[in-house]
Amino acid sequence: MKSRHILISFMVLVGASVQALAEEEIDVIKANPAAKFQVSSEESLKTQLNSFESAKNLVWIVKRNGHYFWKSREDRKLDHVAGGLYHYFIDPKGGGYVKVEHGLDGKIKFLEHVGIGMITFTYFGNATVFNP
Repeated sequence: MKSRHILISFMVLVGASVQALAEEEIDVIKANPAAKFQVSSEESLKTQLNSFESAKNLVWIVKRNGHYFWKSREDRKLDHVAGGLYHYFIDPKGGGYVKVEHGLDGKIKFLEHVGIGMITFTYFGNATVFNP
């Protein structure tokens, strides 16, 4: 009877460990933008972001179970398309996209483009880590 309880406890622990591994989340890109462009039919405005505004507008994409998620934008599921120096992470529901350039010089640049109503916001910056 005691060995049965030990076996059941072991199986529960192994099952929990396997589930935790299966749900591992990896940062693909996590970076703060330096500039924001806001465009509407009436005006276009460029803003250099200070450290507070930059942190508030964090661009964060993660990979979980082989799928990409826009963690900084309501954890929306993203499609990933790679071509040449560029990687696109696209919200299939039309919420926007993130474009990452992993240059031959090792520099990583990104832009995040989102639309809210009839106004678009585009953020630009550099990243130190990109792990597609």
